Amino acid sequence: MNIKCGFNFTQFETDPDTVQSTARLGYNFGVDFRIGESGIFQPGCHFYRIQTELKTKDEIAVEDSFADEVLLNAFRVPANLGFFLVNDEDFKIWLVAGPSFWIPVGVTEDGSGLEIDDLRPFFIAGSGSVTVQFWKISLEGVYDKGFTQLHDRYAQSKTTTWGVNLGYVF
Repeated sequence: MNIKCGFNFTQFETDPDTVQSTARLGYNFGVDFRIGESGIFQPGCHFYRIQTELKTKDEIAVEDSFADEVLLNAFRVPANLGFFLVNDEDFKIWLVAGPSFWIPVGVTEDGSGLEIDDLRPFFIAGSGSVTVQFWKISLEGVYDKGFTQLHDRYAQSKTTTWGVNLGYVF
């Protein structure tokens, strides 16, 4: 079991002709369970606070324009498969990849009118990470790429998330 917390940057893929997305610093915490010795299965559950800025491009009519700092709370449930590159007693390095399921649970905004009811009940991403463990302390780099849309309001609304986590392995 690996309890961890960290920070993330998430950007929404938007229609490049109308809306610009800028990633902002968010945070996350959760737990992973690593099952296996050489080939591993690593499911987990994490709470993510995603922060991004959405704003319309200059050529959009004033009455249709907005600038919005979106704060999205979501659970991320990865189900990854992977393997150890190094598997010594006090030093380990492993890689995992697989699907992750995102479940939005709250949204805060101040301009676009986006509400939790506008979001799909879940969206799916491809996930990958590399973890280095010294003794019981782990350092992980995470990448998630959205496969399905977060909502139907914009023509494209998939997410891309980068993150770094620090953890303790039991």
